[in-house]
Amino acid sequence: LEILSQTRNPQAVQPHLRKCFDAIAKLDFTKMKNEHGEEVFTTDILAMLSPEGERVSLTKGLKARGNVESWLNHVEESMMKSLYRITKVALQDFEMKPRHDWCILYPSQVVLTVAQIMWAQDVTAALLDELD
Repeated sequence: LEILSQTRNPQAVQPHLRKCFDAIAKLDFTKMKNEHGEEVFTTDILAMLSPEGERVSLTKGLKARGNVESWLNHVEESMMKSLYRITKVALQDFEMKPRHDWCILYPSQVVLTVAQIMWAQDVTAALLDELD
């Protein structure tokens, strides 16, 4: 209920993000200076941050405006699009970069997903070779 009551203050939703999304500690909002010279948060969402400190940039133009459930749905869509895009690049880089560098370059969720894809691909190829 507290989340739904905070339509005007996206920062008040931050403590509840872990209940809404797995492994998201907070969202990174743009900051700007107000007329008093103080830094304040805008409604522009830049990235998601994990409890371990990993930062994944989200799609551009994402704003925390309107009903909370609406902009949180947009955040979820942006998460999926961003992770899909990063996973595609990580798949292409898998064979190109040294394993240690590759693992550090991408978010852990992407590293695990791509490593499992490549393992399954290698196992399938090995089993098919055995049949021939």
